[in-house]
Amino acid sequence: MKYAGFTGKNGRRWATRQERSTLGNGVTGRLNKIHWSVRYGSLAQIATLIVVIVGYIFTVRPVFQYQQLQQESARVLLEKSIAEQQLHELETRAQFEQREAEERLSSLSSALAQEKHAAEAALRTLTISKSRSNKSYSDLRRDLRARSSRARS
Repeated sequence: MKYAGFTGKNGRRWATRQERSTLGNGVTGRLNKIHWSVRYGSLAQIATLIVVIVGYIFTVRPVFQYQQLQQESARVLLEKSIAEQQLHELETRAQFEQREAEERLSSLSSALAQEKHAAEAALRTLTISKSRSNKSYSDLRRDLRARSSRARS
């Protein structure tokens, strides 16, 4: 049973093909006009939906993506400035520690130089004392030999 688009008996929205044929040509023309207007209305809704989707794709979505890129760019710039600040602090600390290390090295170097001079002076003194002691030992041994040979004779 096929239905046409108009209100028929018993308040039904669609009339059967038989009911349509009994109404005559004037009513069927109106039914066709109603039928095509419903189709045109549906096509208009679909076209509107397509226009809205295309509008969203080409306007709203890029704006949203642009805002996301701006937020990402701001976050990256903030991270960069924080990293540069930390780098500057580390460089300052490294320069300070380098100066301290150079000062300690120079003080240790001068102390070591003083210790070296003192050790060289002590070595010279010990060398002189050793040579004097060796000379004294040689002299005492000679004297002892001379005395022992005199005592034997």
